[in-house]
Amino acid sequence: MLKHISSSNAIVLVLLSFSVACLAKRGEEGAKRGEIVRKIIAEVGPSAFNYHNTTLCNPQIVGSYDACFNSGIRAVGNVDYNLTDPMVTFPVGGEPWGVSLTGPYPDGVTYRISWQTGNHSIGPLDTLVAPDTASMTPVVILTHNGKSIIHKGTALTYKRAYTSAALQSLDYLSPVINHVVLPNLKPGKKYTYMVGMDSMLSKSYTFKTLPLINIYPLRVGLTADIGQTVNSTVTRDHLIASKPHIILNVGDFSYADDYSVTTCDSPFGGPGGTCQPRWDAFATLWEPAWSTTPVISSAGNHEIEYSGINATLSPYDQVFSYPDNYPFLAWSSRYPVPGIVSDFGNINNNLYYATTVAGKIRVIVMNNYYAFGPGTMQYSWAIDELLNKFDRSVTPWLIVMFHSPPYHTLFTHYKEMDCFMSVYEDYFYAAGVDMVLNGHVHAYERTHPMYKYEEDTCGAVYITIGDGGNIEGPYRAFVDQLDPLNNNASFCSELSYNGMGPNENLAAGKMWGPSYQTAWNPPTCQTITFQPSTSVNGGAPLVLMTNSSTLGFCQNSQPLWSAHRDPSFGHGILEILSDTEMTMTWNRNIDGIMSSADGVKLSRVSGCDGKRKSMLKKLRRQSRKM
Repeated sequence: MLKHISSSNAIVLVLLSFSVACLAKRGEEGAKRGEIVRKIIAEVGPSAFNYHNTTLCNPQIVGSYDACFNSGIRAVGNVDYNLTDPMVTFPVGGEPWGVSLTGPYPDGVTYRISWQTGNHSIGPLDTLVAPDTASMTPVVILTHNGKSIIHKGTALTYKRAYTSAALQSLDYLSPVINHVVLPNLKPGKKYTYMVGMDSMLSKSYTFKTLPLINIYPLRVGLTADIGQTVNSTVTRDHLIASKPHIILNVGDFSYADDYSVTTCDSPFGGPGGTCQPRWDAFATLWEPAWSTTPVISSAGNHEIEYSGINATLSPYDQVFSYPDNYPFLAWSSRYPVPGIVSDFGNINNNLYYATTVAGKIRVIVMNNYYAFGPGTMQYSWAIDELLNKFDRSVTPWLIVMFHSPPYHTLFTHYKEMDCFMSVYEDYFYAAGVDMVLNGHVHAYERTHPMYKYEEDTCGAVYITIGDGGNIEGPYRAFVDQLDPLNNNASFCSELSYNGMGPNENLAAGKMWGPSYQTAWNPPTCQTITFQPSTSVNGGAPLVLMTNSSTLGFCQNSQPLWSAHRDPSFGHGILEILSDTEMTMTWNRNIDGIMSSADGVKLSRVSGCDGKRKSMLKKLRRQSRKM
C-alpha cells in the first residue's frame, strides 16, 4: 500500500530522430511528422510537489548518538561475512557455484547464465598457471515444456597482477568463470536449467523470461551498493520476497577494494591492492536472488579497483589492454553486460550499453567513471541512444542508470556530479527521460520531477537507491542538518575537497569530488555550482557564494525538489502498470517486507511541449558550435 500519492503535470518527447550534428533540422522534421510529442511521467494526486519527508538517523540502528553525526564511527552490524562462513563459501571440486542470470539482451529474447567452478589461487605471478579454458566446454541444459536443449558457452580466468613490489607475492588467479548465452527464448515463459561441465552439473534452477506482449503489471526490483554483510542478506531476501520480474542493480558489488590484498577479513587498511576472494564470496551470497531473476547492472566506483596496478584514469578515450591489468577487471570478467556474446571479460565491451526490457522500458546504462565529455566515444553513443535509437510510441518508458547520484542531500558525496550533469542534463530533458537511477550514496532519496536543482514537471525523477547493505554502512547526516558534535555548525559548512570548501576550491580552479570521479571529468568542466533558495523552510541557503547574498552551496532545509529521504538500508520496486502509469515503492529492511516506507504513483499527462521546443532550440545552438 502506498503511503503517499504525489503530484503534477508533465509531458515529454519521444522519438527524437536525429543525431547531434543535425539535431535541430531533424528534430523539426520529426515534429512535423507528429513523432516528437510524447508524454512523460508526472506525480499524480492532490499533494503535487507538496510532499516532503525526512527521516533522521536512528541511534539504535547505527549504534550510538555520536555515530549519527560522525561518519568516522562505523555503524554497528556492517561487517562482511568471514570468508570461512558457510554463507559465502563454495565447493572447490569442480561443482558449479555463484550462478547468475543476465538479461534481457537488446533483442528481448536472449539471456546469459554465468557461474564459477573451482577455486582461486594466490601467489607470485609465475606460479599462477591458468587452466586451459579453450579446451573447456561449459554447458547449460535448458528445459521448457519437457523439452531440453544443451547450450554451450565459454570459460575464462583472469589474473590480478600487482605492480607494487610489496604485493607481487600475492597476485590472484580467478576460479574458472563460465558464460553461456541463451538465444531465442520464448517470451513470458518459465524455464528450468542446470549448469556445469564434464558431467559435473548443478542443481536445477528456474526462471521466467520477460514477456513481450501483455506485459503489465511488470515488477522491477531496484538496488545498489549491496555488498556481503548480514544487511546485504536481508536486502537480498526481501528483494526475493518482492518477486520482481527483473532486477536493476546500479553498481558497487563486492567491496573487495575496501580490503588490502593482505587483509581479507579486516577492511580499511593494509599495503594496497584488493581482496579479490571477496568477489568469490559475493557471487555465492547473491546466487539465491541472481540465479532465478534476470539482472541488469552498471559499474560503480568499487568496480574500478585500480589500487596496486598501473591504471590510467583519464577524461580522454582510451582502450584498455585486455587481458592485462586494467580497471573494472573483476566485474567485467564475472558480470558482462547484456549484448555481449563473446570476448566476455574485455572491459572495452562493457563500459556502457542499452537494452530494452519487456519491449516497453528502454534502459540506458552510462558510466560516470569513464571518459564522458563531448567528443568522447561514450558521449557520441549516449546522445545517439537518447535521441535516436528507439521509438517511444512503441517503448514508452525511458530509464537512465549510472552510479553516482546528481541529486541528493546527504553529506557524503554531495554535489559530485555537477560536471556530468552539465554535459547530459539537457539531453535527458529533451529525450524525456522518465527516471534516473543511481547508487553510491548509502541511503534512499527520491526527488520530485526536476531540472537543474529546481522542481520541474517536465523533468526526470531521480532515485538514489544505494542502500543495499554494504560494509561501509548507511550514510547518516544531511547537508542541511546541524552537527551537535561541532558546535551546531551546519554539515554544509563542513564539506571539503582538497582541504578546502567550495568557494576556496572555485577560486583555486580545483575540481569538486574524489579523484576517482574528477579524473574522468573534462578539464574545463564546471564542478562547483551555487543555487538560490529552494528550501522547504525558506530563508537563505547555506555556504553562500563569495560576493553573493542569495546563492548558496546547500539549502537550509530539505529542498523543495526532494520528496523523501531516509538514511536506511532497503530496496525499491517499480510496478509498471501500463504505458502511462507506474508506482514506485521503497521498503526499509528494518520494517519487514510488507510495509513500504515511501511510495508514489507516476502518470503521464500533457503540458510540456513548449519547454521541449525551447530545449530543442538550445541544443540546436550548441550543435552548431560543435
